[in-house]
Amino acid sequence: MSTTPEQKLLLAQKRFGNLIRAIPVGVVMVNPDGIIEAVNPAIVKMFGYSERELAGLDFRMLLQTVPWADEAELLAWHNSNPEKAIELRGVKKSGGSLPVDVSVSQLDNESRRQLLLIMMQDVSERVKIEKMKQEFFDMVSHDMRTPLCSISLLVDMLQENASDLPDDTREEIKKIGNNSKHVTRLINDLLDIEKVEAGEIKLIYGLFSLSEMIMNAIDVVQAQATKRKVNLVAASSELIVCADQDRVLRVLINLISNAIKFSPKGGKIEISFVDQPDETIVSVKDEGRGIPSNMQELVFERFKQVEAADATSKGGSGLGLAICKGFIEAHGGRIGVESAVGQGSKFWFSIPHRDISEFAAEQSGANAEE
Repeated sequence: MSTTPEQKLLLAQKRFGNLIRAIPVGVVMVNPDGIIEAVNPAIVKMFGYSERELAGLDFRMLLQTVPWADEAELLAWHNSNPEKAIELRGVKKSGGSLPVDVSVSQLDNESRRQLLLIMMQDVSERVKIEKMKQEFFDMVSHDMRTPLCSISLLVDMLQENASDLPDDTREEIKKIGNNSKHVTRLINDLLDIEKVEAGEIKLIYGLFSLSEMIMNAIDVVQAQATKRKVNLVAASSELIVCADQDRVLRVLINLISNAIKFSPKGGKIEISFVDQPDETIVSVKDEGRGIPSNMQELVFERFKQVEAADATSKGGSGLGLAICKGFIEAHGGRIGVESAVGQGSKFWFSIPHRDISEFAAEQSGANAEE
């Protein structure tokens, strides 16, 4: 027995209804006036109302504050943000509240009435985790970093006056200093990655010589290179770039330091750059073991190592490249790696060009305001 088009439509509508009722996300179907026509069981569970109690009511009674004056504004917001959810406070029947992510979809239907599906997802657990994470970073920032600074200062004072102490005592003081600096770097990395992921990196642009910055980076890592007998070779030019010098310097130091760690003794590291029409590309090329192709994107993620043992044998927090990526992308630049196993690696990043005259005008305006 064949199925008519009308029967197929009814079957599809029934399946769609069953799907809406089964999904764990709350769904509210409203008419053009914002009146609730139907809800799914997730909404009933979330807010404590029955389906019958909600039918015929304005959907806005489920929310503490609604950023849309009417359904036209709601639809306009949806059209300009089709895949975006907004976090609002939901109001339960009991009077309590809960955080919900709200998103909107238009529903095409046979009667051509403009219906909206308003999805609401309880994000209480996410908000709780974010609060715990913020409390953790506040604790790390103050309760751990402050005493570590005091320890570092004390160690510096002891080392300055350690000439009369036994050799083994001086060695222990040195170990304490190195360990406190390592923990401080780890804490700073944690705070930096939090800023990167929250989009809170504030750049301070300035004009500087790229060659001088490269030499500054080499000065920082030279002792590490000398210890491993690695030769650092840097290109030179008169090129001036406009960027946040401190952030770019940190990126370069991290890339060169990593290259030293993975270079063979007696190896060579080349630091070079190419000036292109829209950007300057800086690269750090080593003669190390190389990176498998399936890991070349992953190494820029948090706590990712090419080999599990690297965190112990090579040191580092596993956050350095993720922070580098955040700093460069905050400039509007790109970062990547070209590598083959057994043939070394070339890490590179780009600094987009800025109009120097425009930058000068910005600086002039900022100085005038001061």
